Amino acid sequence: MYNQAITFHQSPSQILNIHNPWMAYQIDESVLYFGRWVESKLNERDKKGKPKHTIDSIFNNSTKASATALFEASDADVIDI
Repeated sequence: MYNQAITFHQSPSQILNIHNPWMAYQIDESVLYFGRWVESKLNERDKKGKPKHTIDSIFNNSTKASATALFEASDADVIDI
């Protein structure tokens, strides 16, 4: 979604056709935050200049567990769209 929004010069909420301003803002911010986090992980290099992470290593089980724990600790509400 992050790459698609950049490629088509549209916000994620426009791509998903979300008209509620508050929901659109939340979706746009979430996609931006997550997309930049993934980009920064993929851009990390070791001392030899080799990538530290791959997509597979970013999304292994421990990362999923960490993301889940972070979300649960945030007291955020889950909205069923």
